[in-house]
Amino acid sequence: MTTCLGIASPTAPLPVSVSTVADYLGISLDPGDAQGEMTIKALILAALDYSEAQTGRDYIGKVYQTRLYSVGVDRIVLRPTLDGANITVTVNGVTAPAGEIDVWAGAGVLAFSQPISGDVVIDWRTITPAALMPAEEAAVLLLVGHWWNRRDQGGMVTDAPYGVRDLLRSCAMPLAAMR
Repeated sequence: MTTCLGIASPTAPLPVSVSTVADYLGISLDPGDAQGEMTIKALILAALDYSEAQTGRDYIGKVYQTRLYSVGVDRIVLRPTLDGANITVTVNGVTAPAGEIDVWAGAGVLAFSQPISGDVVIDWRTITPAALMPAEEAAVLLLVGHWWNRRDQGGMVTDAPYGVRDLLRSCAMPLAAMR
């Protein structure tokens, strides 16, 4: 089971700015409108999370922890892709030496010099792309606009507007890169 522990750098700028989204929504945010800005920021983060789940790419560097019980495993695939310089693997409470782990960061693969068995805890950080692809930005804007227009309906909005999945599918990591 993989758990997101938080954003690696909370002060890092969002890949889509609040002002860009406000322009897209056709609203003007007053300088003192903290609630409107916070709402838009929360919707941007939700849209980025949705996009990350669809594409396997990470738009904001995050810190993750994966816990599993393995029997004789010699490689583990993590998604989204990881930053090879920021990873710790603990097997049965003992931190694995760096020389015993080969990290193929772009594919998100950890390969072990010998099969591992037992309780495995992997703490890792993702690689953050410099910018969204145009299709990803369009999908984020569509999602935020869709959710903004339904923010007062109450309950949970679970649908995505037409075309979002197709836009994100065009940017998804190839499955071959995950092996």
